[in-house]
Amino acid sequence: MDLDILHRVVEEACRMGASYADVRLEEVEGVNVTVRKGSVEAAAVSRRMGAGVRVLVEGSWGFSSTEAVDEASLMEAVRNAFKMARASSTARRRRARLAEVEACRDRV
Repeated sequence: MDLDILHRVVEEACRMGASYADVRLEEVEGVNVTVRKGSVEAAAVSRRMGAGVRVLVEGSWGFSSTEAVDEASLMEAVRNAFKMARASSTARRRRARLAEVEACRDRV
């Protein structure tokens, strides 16, 4: 995944008015094997990718996810996260605030 795309997605969220935004990528790999009466009937390797976008807009959280990790799909996820934040703002009792800590990047 091109990190420049992720930076552009976060920058777009901030340009739209988010006080905080992040993108989390997930890649899952798996192997499925079907065995019946001691014989392997089927085996398959799978790999899936997806992303989640979080935004904090005027004290309300919004989240959206996508299975497509191209730039256009991620930008659409930003727009959807904004819609969720605006919709959730009508039910919030108090504004969400973030602690001021250093950001980190990790691989799990």
